[in-house]
Parts: sequence; C-alpha cells; structure tokens
Amino acid sequence: MSTKKTIGGLIIGAVTGVALGLLFAPKRGKETREAIAKTSGEYLDKFGDDFKSSFEEQLDKILRKNTERAEARARKQIEEVKREIARIKAN
Repeated sequence: MSTKKTIGGLIIGAVTGVALGLLFAPKRGKETREAIAKTSGEYLDKFGDDFKSSFEEQLDKILRKNTERAEARARKQIEEVKREIARIKAN
C-alpha cells in the first residue's frame, strides 16, 4: 500500500470517527466541541509528522531524479560540443 493511500485512509478514518462521535455524543455541545478540538489536535500532532516525513521523502526522490536527468543531459551536451569543436578544428 502506498504512503499516499495510507495517509488518505487515516484522514478518512479520523473524519468518520469525528462525525460518528458527534452523532452519538452523550455530552453537551460545548463539551463535545472541546473534546473534538483536543482529539483533532492529537491526531494532527501524531499524523502531521508522518505526513511531513513522507512528503519530504517523496520530494527528495523527485529532486534526485530530476538532478540525475539534468546532469545526464548536461554531459551529453558537453560531449556534443566537444565533438563539434574537434570537427571544426579538423577542417
């Protein structure tokens, strides 16, 4: 399972849990809102770091791949320029 799907599932699960909690809450509105605020803050603390870490890993992969491609293109261009210089000198 991909990280993206896992994080999506966690978010959907958290939202569903909050919605069901609201529907079946035995507490007054104010108490329920305070509990939701506390719980959502805990979820954000817990999963926010995981999401940030996953995002940074994916960003690093993309940057590495693009850097490698750019370096390969640059090497190819340099070789083409060297060949052209050699051809011009030969004439």
